[in-house]
Amino acid sequence: MTDMTDTSYTITERDRLTKLFLPENQRLLDALPDDRMDEIRRILLGCDTPDFMTLPDTITDIDFYVKDKAFRFRHVNSLYARIYDFARVLGVKHICDLGCGCINQAFLLADDDSMTYTGMDSQWFSLNDWREKDRETNNYRHPYTEDAPPPLFDGRIRFVKGSYPDTPFAVTEDSLLTACYSLTMTREHNIHETVFCLTRNFDRILFNVAWDRADVYQWQDAGWEGYAIHPIGPCGFVFATRHPEDIARLKQVYPCDERGWFDTGIDRDSMPPDASPQELEKTYVRWRRDL
Repeated sequence: MTDMTDTSYTITERDRLTKLFLPENQRLLDALPDDRMDEIRRILLGCDTPDFMTLPDTITDIDFYVKDKAFRFRHVNSLYARIYDFARVLGVKHICDLGCGCINQAFLLADDDSMTYTGMDSQWFSLNDWREKDRETNNYRHPYTEDAPPPLFDGRIRFVKGSYPDTPFAVTEDSLLTACYSLTMTREHNIHETVFCLTRNFDRILFNVAWDRADVYQWQDAGWEGYAIHPIGPCGFVFATRHPEDIARLKQVYPCDERGWFDTGIDRDSMPPDASPQELEKTYVRWRRDL
């Protein structure tokens, strides 16, 4: 990988195009002609002809999926912007994103030369190309490729096709493993084996377990010795770390109640705007350790 302390590399057109998909540039994205958008999809996904996710013919409520596409465009940017801020508080320099799926979140690091990103997925890599005109055309579809897109910013941002732990990450001491709605998505994996691999490779791990899952207590008791574990957001997000100084740093920045719950804002957008404190509280995983 290129030495990221060397900023002499040339920013390519493909690198610049990532910025069109940042929330502040929505108007520029909306104004693109369709033929130019087709070209940008091909360039960013790194394929001649992207595939498009489609719905079964039996589904008739297309409006729901159009709204879902708009929500996911906003949500991925909001969620990862807060995750990256969280990482900066800790001094993290490399994000390992397990089950990344969408590639938009990596674009938020376009102007941050201090941080690198590796997104891994075993199935596909999609681009959320939401534009306001999609409401009029009922365009709910996401373009995707089954192959990992080429790296961005001279390798500072890259994608890997594979399944962890069979496919390893390049891990450094200042890495953070994040897995949003992916690590615990299936009940077929061996929880203790997964946690064993994670704790063998990473000192810092951020992921979520849905609060109402039947196996939530198995995740809690799966071998986290040596880690401090703190809830950091609704929808079951927790942070596990081997570094006591991490918790001290977080307390300097984020509100923390007497139970050790940090209000980081991570994934708060997934909760209804009028959610009561009781509704927010019940979405936290009951991690017995440290609380």
